[in-house]
Amino acid sequence: MLVFPNKLSNIYPSSDENIQAVLLFYFKDKWPFIAQSDTYLKLKTWILGEAELSMNQLEFCCRVLKYNFDFFDGRIKNYEAATQIINLLSYTKDAISRKSVLDNDPTIKWASNNRIKITFDYRVYILKNYQQNS
Repeated sequence: MLVFPNKLSNIYPSSDENIQAVLLFYFKDKWPFIAQSDTYLKLKTWILGEAELSMNQLEFCCRVLKYNFDFFDGRIKNYEAATQIINLLSYTKDAISRKSVLDNDPTIKWASNNRIKITFDYRVYILKNYQQNS
């Protein structure tokens, strides 16, 4: 069973050092510039602001994305680096934590129809890979 970590069970502070360590660990091969100041500041602002991710949640999203990244091949546009990474992490967070996705209820309108469809398809893909590798 794939379960999104509870924010209250987090034991690591959301420090610059910890956020950079997680991002570099999972994505330095794909995005070697991820720790550069402009890219990192945009990511950090999203992680701590809009996404409200704790460190355990960030690590979980990064791990899920890294091992399911091929799902997005040809499905989304290539944007500027920070925007692309934020978009992919956002899809990942929604696919593994958004209630309407977990309840398999595509009738709840929380994004564009295309984004909702991609998120639902991504969740199925994640679960299929998770079950095959468990």
